[in-house]
Amino acid sequence: SEPPPVPISIPQTIVTSDNPGPEERLAASQLAETLQKITGAGYGIAKESEYSAATRPAIYLGKTKFASANGPGDLAAEEWLVKTSGENLIITGGLPRGVLYGTFEFLEKLGCAWVARDAERIPKVVNPTFSGQLRGRPFIRIRELYTAFTSQGFYSPELMLEEQWFRLRNKSGTFGNIGGVATDDGMLPLPSCHTADKFYCSFKDYFPTHPEYFAMGKDGKRIDGTF
Repeated sequence: SEPPPVPISIPQTIVTSDNPGPEERLAASQLAETLQKITGAGYGIAKESEYSAATRPAIYLGKTKFASANGPGDLAAEEWLVKTSGENLIITGGLPRGVLYGTFEFLEKLGCAWVARDAERIPKVVNPTFSGQLRGRPFIRIRELYTAFTSQGFYSPELMLEEQWFRLRNKSGTFGNIGGVATDDGMLPLPSCHTADKFYCSFKDYFPTHPEYFAMGKDGKRIDGTF
């Protein structure tokens, strides 16, 4: 049997690619901010071309050359991977939000939890360590808690932002656009309701010849979707 993985101390430098996308930039800032809360120490963020791997270990975040050379190859949409490579740590993922989900998976492994928009648990650890590997992906494309947040106007912008952060950290696939990530699997997010016309039976294509496919109004007339 293989020997158990050796824990490594979490490096204090976060290295991104030279041209990180919005999801990588957001993941890096979230990782640095949360690790500082955990340890009390500062965590720097550097681009890969500006950092010498021979100087000291680092957390390689996103689509870095180091991750490509020491990782598993291409990852599926929104799949994440967290693994050690020597004394370095790799956190990467498939577009668009895999690297964000990998970052939050890693922080959860350290003991963090976001249990509500106004409640988080951040452990206090002077020298956190990590060993082994975390790998996964969402199996359900539409991941949404339906509320009146976006339609009723009951909540302040500040509260809306808190709700967006809560859902993003728990891998919700909809509601909010923090970090400029507006796509899912490289496409616009799937609508979560009223989708028969969008996916199965287009009003434009079928109503002229098959009005019986569509709902009937109180007046006995078929509804063509133009209301």
